[in-house]
Amino acid sequence: MLKKIFGIFIFLLLFRNVYASEYTGEILNLEIGGRACGLGGAYCSILDGNALSSWWNPVNILQRQGVSVGAMKGKEFGLFDFNCFGAGITKRNWEIGNYPNVYIINNIAASILFGTIGMDSIPEFPDTLVTKPTGYFGASEQVVLFTLAFSIPQIKNSKVGLNVKYLRYDIFNTQANGIGLDFGANYRYKKMSTGIVIKNVGGTNIIWATNKQDKRPMSVIAGTNYRTKESLVALDLGYEYGSIIYRLGMEYTIWDLISIRMGINKGLAFGVGLKPDIPESWGATRIKGLTIDYAFTTKELGSVSHISMGLNF
Repeated sequence: MLKKIFGIFIFLLLFRNVYASEYTGEILNLEIGGRACGLGGAYCSILDGNALSSWWNPVNILQRQGVSVGAMKGKEFGLFDFNCFGAGITKRNWEIGNYPNVYIINNIAASILFGTIGMDSIPEFPDTLVTKPTGYFGASEQVVLFTLAFSIPQIKNSKVGLNVKYLRYDIFNTQANGIGLDFGANYRYKKMSTGIVIKNVGGTNIIWATNKQDKRPMSVIAGTNYRTKESLVALDLGYEYGSIIYRLGMEYTIWDLISIRMGINKGLAFGVGLKPDIPESWGATRIKGLTIDYAFTTKELGSVSHISMGLNF
């Protein structure tokens, strides 16, 4: 019983935007992707082509040619779920125009991501001191992320991208909607890659049915990573809500099959990844783009676990 009450309290903290605009859009603070979470969220500069990776930086989906799909189930503080699904497509050597005036984009990608978090049967009590609720209500947040990213032909190994996100909130008997923008860029030099993302460009406005308007402030995060065939080290530094944040992640891969991860981000994160090779006997073609990732993270309010799956073909 105490655990359930604690869970209700935590979830309502996610909706503090009803009363304080500095907490508007708390769903945007949650983490997506088992690999990213296992690295402590140090994912601003990691290009992996996974359909969920645009959550961290819109250019992150620019890695593999073809179609990618991904899904995640997260357990926030062991009490309520954060579920996501994404799909994207990347095309190389896309030609625009007609000969002889042909403009070639080396890589271009588009994706969509949907995430939702919610809780049902939250007890409602009157202002007077009573032991039994007078009714129940539900609360939920949803986000839809549309991503477009492409390489810059004039600058080798450079990429830029844009997220357009739609936010929806339902709590008590009121709703709110908002639209925001994220801009990201990445540059790779040999074994190093550097990325930057500006989230909520100009601020993301949230408008409630009660005519109350809140604003999600802009944040800036920059990151870099160094990778070899077996290992990766990533570091993110950023400025959010008037304070400096940092994230550190490390990954080691064995036999190109199993990855062990650890991260630091206001707590410790641990993760494991698996890249099974699906044989031809299971399908018409050989699929090598399947990934399964799990992460466990300690937070100030409790532990968080994420499991995700991605497929590129």
